[in-house]
Amino acid sequence: MENNITNKPLNLLEEIHGDTCRLGFFKLISCIGNDFQPFSLNYFVAQFYDLIKKYQNQWNFPSYSSKTGLLSIKESEGKHTAKNYILLSYNFKILNKKHQTLDNFGRIYNKTDSAKEIFQYIKNTHERTRNILLLNDVEKVMFLNQLITIDNLIIVPLIKWLSKKNEVQRGEAINFIMENIYKSALEKMYQETKDYNKKLQLDNEIKNVSKYPEIRERKQKTGEWTTSKEYYKYRHTAPPRLEWLVDVGLLMKKERGKFISSPIIKKLNDENFLDNILYDEMIYKISKIFLPKVEKIDSEGIKHFLIECYDSFSKAGYLSVDTELLKQLIVFRLLESNKITEFYEIDRVLKILEEMDSKSIKHHVDLYGKPRFVKIDIEIVNKLQL
Repeated sequence: MENNITNKPLNLLEEIHGDTCRLGFFKLISCIGNDFQPFSLNYFVAQFYDLIKKYQNQWNFPSYSSKTGLLSIKESEGKHTAKNYILLSYNFKILNKKHQTLDNFGRIYNKTDSAKEIFQYIKNTHERTRNILLLNDVEKVMFLNQLITIDNLIIVPLIKWLSKKNEVQRGEAINFIMENIYKSALEKMYQETKDYNKKLQLDNEIKNVSKYPEIRERKQKTGEWTTSKEYYKYRHTAPPRLEWLVDVGLLMKKERGKFISSPIIKKLNDENFLDNILYDEMIYKISKIFLPKVEKIDSEGIKHFLIECYDSFSKAGYLSVDTELLKQLIVFRLLESNKITEFYEIDRVLKILEEMDSKSIKHHVDLYGKPRFVKIDIEIVNKLQL
């Protein structure tokens, strides 16, 4: 069957703070938020900080991991960092800034089996000695997929560059990101955008970035570099991305200021999808690298997980479910059970079920008249044998 594949749009995370280095905190934010109930920014900051401040010093960190980006025990500093994580979670699609509810990635993550550990952490104080920052292999697949979705103009060329190195100094990597990758990303955004004011903004930024190497070298000689506005830009743009790659297992911390490339990052660069990112294939290919022993599942198995995942959305208050979100949750829940499938296989099962009984699957359109949502009669689907 032919896959329904579309290229991912070009994206760049433009607002990042240098202290937002740990992806694992987004797991907690996903489980604090709600699919429909809005909460204020101050609520998210307070909840997040209170759940972390007393416990993070008890967490064990493997030697290859990183403690950069933890919250300060000083309340003013700690809440400032907590706020930066919440603000970034909007761009990460964990929270929806307009509605102050969960956004798509948060909606998916908090319905995975992996999220159950985070909910236990929230409910039971005795569970909080567990280091929630460490990602399991399925979470690494989820977060790497999301990074490539929302920041591919930086993350993809960075992965390709790092994969050719056995180890790299932090300063070298930061300079390469800012003076090579970042400039190229801005130029591609300039070519893509149709907004006149955005083009002017990007054009001005490109001109500034073009001067970065000369400015850095000159100010390093005069001792002005670490107090300059350019250094501030370097510090907030590049280091978090390197730390995120540590969290998803592509880099390992060797010592202060040095990273080692993992075997996984080299395997990723061997895959052509880094040059031609295809939405439907990407999760599947990443999964096969992180979880090489996963097994294909048959149609009946897909139906079972379709029911389970749809029921998870129903219990959260959904009357119908965005088909793309449902398919992603199915794929991730399958991975947690050491199984694997592709999006087009789920589409095929949905089509078969609808053909077997037209009442089992109902499709609903979005505001633009395009089929986007699905309503499933679980009782009927349970009785159908594939």
